[in-house]
Amino acid sequence: MPASRRDALARLVGLAALTSLPAGAHGAQRHMAPADGAAPDIPNELLRQLRASGVPLGHWGIEVQAVHTGETLLSLNPQQTVPLASTAKLVTSAAALDLLGPTFTWKTQVYLDGDLQDGTLHGDLVVVGGGDPTLRTEQLRAWLQDMRAAGLRRIRGDIVLDRSVFRLRQEDHDSTPAPGPDRPHHVHPNALSLDQGVVQLALRRRPGAPPRLDASVPLADPQLLQLGSPAASAEGCALQPRWADPLRTTPSAPSHQHLRVETPPDSACQPPPVAAVLPPGSDLFAQVVGGLWRSVGGRLQGRVRQGAALRQGDGLRLPRLLRDGTPQSPWMTLRSAPLVEVMRDINKHSDNLAARHLMLALSPGFPARAATLPDAQSRVTRWLLQQGITPDALSLDSGSGLSRGDRGQARALVRLLRSAAFGPHSRDFVTSLPVAGMDGTLSNRFEGGPARGNALLKTGSLLDARALAGYVMTRQGTVCAVAMLVNHPRAELARPALDQLVEWVVRHG
Repeated sequence: MPASRRDALARLVGLAALTSLPAGAHGAQRHMAPADGAAPDIPNELLRQLRASGVPLGHWGIEVQAVHTGETLLSLNPQQTVPLASTAKLVTSAAALDLLGPTFTWKTQVYLDGDLQDGTLHGDLVVVGGGDPTLRTEQLRAWLQDMRAAGLRRIRGDIVLDRSVFRLRQEDHDSTPAPGPDRPHHVHPNALSLDQGVVQLALRRRPGAPPRLDASVPLADPQLLQLGSPAASAEGCALQPRWADPLRTTPSAPSHQHLRVETPPDSACQPPPVAAVLPPGSDLFAQVVGGLWRSVGGRLQGRVRQGAALRQGDGLRLPRLLRDGTPQSPWMTLRSAPLVEVMRDINKHSDNLAARHLMLALSPGFPARAATLPDAQSRVTRWLLQQGITPDALSLDSGSGLSRGDRGQARALVRLLRSAAFGPHSRDFVTSLPVAGMDGTLSNRFEGGPARGNALLKTGSLLDARALAGYVMTRQGTVCAVAMLVNHPRAELARPALDQLVEWVVRHG
């Protein structure tokens, strides 16, 4: 880590030592916005900047409090409830650290549903997904190699995929944007996620040969990926993935969608690789696992298939029992990185899928009991009430901020931030946030201003929302909790004013 970043973190991570006040302590408050939304008693220079942004004052929600004392430095419409955008991930992260602990891991497990004799499994290999949002193709390949090293060479049955650890309904996705071929950040949760559901595609041109489309992973269905003709409407040099129906079907080959990739109209250009999502019903894990097993020298006599739910009620019904009637233990287990590491990706890089998986992991009893989104939402609501925050002030739907049901007030978010600063996991929570001007989603913001290295802030962005929330260190050495939320059709115009607010806190807070 560069010395400059270490120094910035050392200043801000001083939050971890703020134990002189009990969590939830509050000091005097001043500069509060009138209930009717009139201009608050805040500096005129800030009012001018807010008005000049093009977003009316009534669509801003601002709260800035000193972490130690609770003194309010700035406030505007602090109890106006608006979409949190990705600052919702702060709530999910804080709840997970408290309820699951920083060492929590997701587990993918394999069971042998049959006898393993002389390298041959006389039965099925059952892969039980545990909801790991971080599993990558190379990790899966290495795990399959471990299975070969452990004595498994041939599977006479099938590879059976069990995703029953997540019990999701279509309505659980209705409040979030639908995934599309070129929108990987909208992929739905999947208990056996691989590469976050994303395939990297590259166009290969060779003299004297037709162009070829290469995928980052081996796909079992060769018809699933097709190279289209040049896109006449395309601009620039880019590949354009589309979901499309097949050009021809036969009675023996029923119609199904495939991923069609149109090339740039300029045949001389070399487009960069593009991230794409497979069509609905074409699961990436199922497409890849069989080919990976063969690539490491394994043999599969059967096929890859989805298993019937291996759950009975709220508990896992394992593929088989031992002779004494006790449940069979997993043959092999693959663990994710601990929560504290995954949380850095969630907050620094605004990983939506990982945040949604983390939300589901908060469902009571997970993973022994299948996770449901309503159960997870209810548990987070109860946890927030324990922090003194009511559902009308702060509530989660998806846990990622993709849903407009992830809503809250600037004041409630600041209260949560102050509580997290005094909690047992304060260092893990604070250091998961992007450092202004240095990394994550703030690597290209605040680069030349006083906030660089003096703020740790989660960003948020939807079509009609912009947000910043986290911690700011003032030049006087005061650590402030800040929440700045904008909800307006022209919210994108508010970004300069948001940055100016943060810089004002650094200079004058």
